[in-house]
Amino acid sequence: MVRIKRILAIIMLFILISSLQGVIMANASQQPLSESENLSIQALNNDRRQHCLNPLKPNITLAEVARRHAIDMMERDYFAHKSPEGIDPFQRIKKAGIRYKAAGENIYKGLYDPIGEDIYIAQQFLMTSPNHRRNILDSDFTEIGIGIVRSEDGWMYLVQCFIKP
Repeated sequence: MVRIKRILAIIMLFILISSLQGVIMANASQQPLSESENLSIQALNNDRRQHCLNPLKPNITLAEVARRHAIDMMERDYFAHKSPEGIDPFQRIKKAGIRYKAAGENIYKGLYDPIGEDIYIAQQFLMTSPNHRRNILDSDFTEIGIGIVRSEDGWMYLVQCFIKP
């Protein structure tokens, strides 16, 4: 009987530690926006203002979704809206616990653009692409999350996630 109690106590301790790790990891991943991500939001909102649209409100949780996708593409060397397992932007956003009525995603990959200018080069490129431009200028979207990462070999991965809550 003592042995069973000890085993149950160990199992319960393991469950408690596992759940606490999940809470700690979830909070640790909520990093503030980087300088590049803030600049990218400013550039995007400048384009929206030029078209008489309201600026998009930064959403930190949505930025984390974007950042994780950018990191995944960089680390696993692919460039697509869907992960190699077939997970799309809508599934990523829902998995993060974000509820939305409308959502969209833009992705960009640039090589050796000078840091500082790379944000504006990416935004110009996205505005010249009809589908990307449509997301940027969609009046239904009210919130934005942007994730930007740079690889050691010179690539910049930028992911823009848009939602209407």
